[in-house]
Amino acid sequence: MYATVANAARRADGVLPTDLVALLAVPED
Repeated sequence: MYATVANAARRADGVLPTDLVALLAVPED
């Protein structure tokens, strides 16, 4: 889970908020 959040944070510069929500919504341990 934390890996997904960290990865999303690193991509935040080129990712839309909706994409971040989609990434966080994906159940990934």
